[in-house]
Amino acid sequence: MNAFIWSHEDDIDRQLKVSVVSGAVDAQLAAMKKQLAGGSAGQLSAGTIVVRIHGEDQYRLQEADRAKLDQFDKDLMAAIRAGDEPKFKESLQRLLSWVRSAGQKLPHGDLSSSDIVLPSSDMTFKEAQDLVAGEPILSGS
Repeated sequence: MNAFIWSHEDDIDRQLKVSVVSGAVDAQLAAMKKQLAGGSAGQLSAGTIVVRIHGEDQYRLQEADRAKLDQFDKDLMAAIRAGDEPKFKESLQRLLSWVRSAGQKLPHGDLSSSDIVLPSSDMTFKEAQDLVAGEPILSGS
């Protein structure tokens, strides 16, 4: 047995291998960035917010949509404080429908953290009343 293993590669062969490995690493990093950004590589989430519907999906909305979310929050809170269950249910369904239509749904497995978590569509009025106890219905607002 030999104590050394000799390579019959020349400098060009070694450089080609380094180039191929480097290209594969770059491609993998670009794919990871794309997954983390929820879009194309380099398209990071500046100026956006991530909204999760509890027990469902996450959506990316524009930062400018925060005012609309705040209005929905006020409508929900007013319905809860007034004891108006039908108004609460209607406001919640309008909010969730709007987020689903206005937002960009993030792929399953996306690692973006949620800026705002919305109640699920099947939240009961009693659960909402218990949750409120002085706290906003939209966490993160």
